[in-house]
Amino acid sequence: TIDSEATTLVNDESEYNKVKALFDENFGTSNIRAKWLRSAIRFGAPIQEESGKRYAYYQDDKEPQDDYMEEVALDMADFVDDYNSSNFKVYYYNVLWFNVEYNKLILGDFAFIGLSFAFVLFYMMVHTRSVLIPAVGMTQVICAFPMAYVLYRFIFQVGFFNMMSLLSIFVILGIAADDMFVYMDTWKQSLEHEVLIHNLERRAIWTYRKAAHAMFVTTLTTFCAFMATGVSEIMPIAAFGIFSACFILCNYILVITNFPAVVTLREKFYVWKRLKKEAKEAASRKTSSVRDEDRKNSHANSGSTGAASGSIAAAIGYNNNPDNDDEEQDVEPEIAPSLTRTYTQLRANEMSKADQFFYSTYSKAVNKARFGILGCFIIWTALAIAFTAQLSPPEEQEQWLPDGHELLETQDAMEDNFSKSEDDGAQIIQVIWGVDGVDTSDVSDRWDPDDYGEIDWDNHFDMSSEGN
Repeated sequence: TIDSEATTLVNDESEYNKVKALFDENFGTSNIRAKWLRSAIRFGAPIQEESGKRYAYYQDDKEPQDDYMEEVALDMADFVDDYNSSNFKVYYYNVLWFNVEYNKLILGDFAFIGLSFAFVLFYMMVHTRSVLIPAVGMTQVICAFPMAYVLYRFIFQVGFFNMMSLLSIFVILGIAADDMFVYMDTWKQSLEHEVLIHNLERRAIWTYRKAAHAMFVTTLTTFCAFMATGVSEIMPIAAFGIFSACFILCNYILVITNFPAVVTLREKFYVWKRLKKEAKEAASRKTSSVRDEDRKNSHANSGSTGAASGSIAAAIGYNNNPDNDDEEQDVEPEIAPSLTRTYTQLRANEMSKADQFFYSTYSKAVNKARFGILGCFIIWTALAIAFTAQLSPPEEQEQWLPDGHELLETQDAMEDNFSKSEDDGAQIIQVIWGVDGVDTSDVSDRWDPDDYGEIDWDNHFDMSSEGN
């Protein structure tokens, strides 16, 4: 029977020690009932595929071997799942399966990129009161990505690219939105100069000079900060910094070339076109009323026709005095009065409620409470320094999977219910003697994660020599 076999096993110490790690820690001479059992199935390489293809060694066409082993690991997970019931549960763990699940989680997190784009797009629509401007801005971020990769891959000659580099999208999204806000706010500030209102070219030049300089300073500091990580000895971090720096540079190029052109064209073909239509409608109404009045008064004097003509010209907005024409004015004369009037209203109503709050209420409150705020800041800084000094390495292993994940439950079950054995990775300690270092002088590609260099053996090492 099972009980008799279990009793025989635990009473034979030499045999029991061989399989002790397969039973839970409560199993033994006083308890032959095991709640937990485990087994280990080892996979070796090189493999032979079902098609009959054989590989010479593990590094021989490594990628297809890895893909095949991942398929086997996932098939095994589905296989053991078929045996689960309310009274029996099979837990399964495989490193390859863990990698697959981990990559799935990372790819799932990238769905937040879409949410980030949507949020920034919506906020910019509210701020700029336009759909075109935010849409162009977000498109620039997407276009900057392949541009950055060209610099990264062919100019900096970096062949390594991983998930960490993709995270730079979140960083660039914020920087791009900030640059666009800077340009749009500067564009609005140009309305304070009436000489720029009727000349779109001068207005665009003035805005470009102001905004491009401000954006260049912030872009340069961020670019240098990321490039500084390019000297890191940790290769993935160095690659992330270089790619992020390239991303920032390409975004800036688009912000100072494509974005100003879109803003200017929108102003000319949308805003001015709308104002021109409104001006013509207003002039038409005013002209009709002037003509009706002139017909009534036509018997008053014979010069009424000339007066009417003068009134019509004034209503439309033409300047009949060529000596006073502004040579630099590029706006149609008939919309000039309407344009001036509309921009004057914009200057008066430009600030939103949020702008008015920070401009008036918030700034006054900060000014009154400035000493209290300074005191709170000093206390906060002191507390931050004190808590930072208490930082220490984590005492527990990092949890890479969400609570309730099957792989995480398997790990917990093995850690909580079994004694440590030579099959548990946490107990493996490797001590290596006779190594003097690693020679990386022949490493031709720093960005190749599989090229570690050559080991320098210590030829003078002697196991029998007395230690210092």
